[in-house]
Amino acid sequence: MLRLSFGEGAQRRTKLVGVLEFSAPEEIVVVPDWVLEALDSTPGNLLEVATADVPRATRISLRPVRREGLCRTSDGFDARVALERGLWGIYTCLSSGDVIRIPMGDATDETDEIDEIQVLVGELCGGLSELPIPTVCIVDVEELVCDVGESLENERERQEEERRREEERQRQLAEEAARQQRAAAQAAAVEAARRAKEEEAAREARVREAAQAHAASEAARLQQLLAAEPPLGASATAVRVQLPGGRIQRRFEKSTPLAQVRLWVESNLAPEQHGARHGRFELVSHTPAFRATLANEQRTLEQAGLHPSVAFNFDSKAPVQEEEGAAAEGSSMSELDMAASTPLSLARTLSEQL
Repeated sequence: MLRLSFGEGAQRRTKLVGVLEFSAPEEIVVVPDWVLEALDSTPGNLLEVATADVPRATRISLRPVRREGLCRTSDGFDARVALERGLWGIYTCLSSGDVIRIPMGDATDETDEIDEIQVLVGELCGGLSELPIPTVCIVDVEELVCDVGESLENERERQEEERRREEERQRQLAEEAARQQRAAAQAAAVEAARRAKEEEAAREARVREAAQAHAASEAARLQQLLAAEPPLGASATAVRVQLPGGRIQRRFEKSTPLAQVRLWVESNLAPEQHGARHGRFELVSHTPAFRATLANEQRTLEQAGLHPSVAFNFDSKAPVQEEEGAAAEGSSMSELDMAASTPLSLARTLSEQL
């Protein structure tokens, strides 16, 4: 085998070839165009020639460049026949990575053109080693295995299709990830709203419990301010009051001021109505006709003509002027008592304290 070299340094190219025939003039080497192209040279350039030992091939891999070449060789293709017709007599050495032309078919006359296919030389094995080597000799080989692989065109199309499929898969994964992220965000928003609602309900429950506790405490305080109920007797006045939630009754001394009666009524109101004693309700009697208000609460039962018994109806609508007078009179009350004068203000005050 011959080693042809051209160029210097990094630009130096080398190609292993064999002698096809000894018909050239003396001191002249005729080199095919495809060898010159592989050496990056042109006709007329000086080439360095040296001998080289190249292992004989045992296995070669060929890949058509275009799909049409693979199709032409796919029906009844015989690798040895293709080598005899297309490789032997034209090529003596093959190097991995070379693109060579292989004639396919026979010309019936001199004007017929023989089809050629471009083939990429792939992995090569030769000699006693089964490991790939860069160059092999295909002359006088006893047994040669030729593997014909996928065309480069098909490979590019297949890789492009795989790339498109991978892009589509990545796009679907990204969409699914975005969908899951949106679902997670929605679930988090729903969960946050639920927790906020639960917290608000818990806060309102604490406010109600605090209001109820305050109302119960207020009712107990009001009961403690009442004088003990006297026994039946000439000095006892029976008082009956029809409240929104039912009827209450007890006895008072006839000398008891109406303020005590109003205090007793207020202590029996529903918890949310505690604090209404500050001029915000009246006790109305039809027989005798009398209205127990904040303005006359210092009068006694006897002075009001209500002894020995009286039946009141509870009236929560108090006159405006009496409310103003009650507000002035109650200016010395504590801040919590003032806030407790209505259920709404009581709840707001307790909410701020909690």
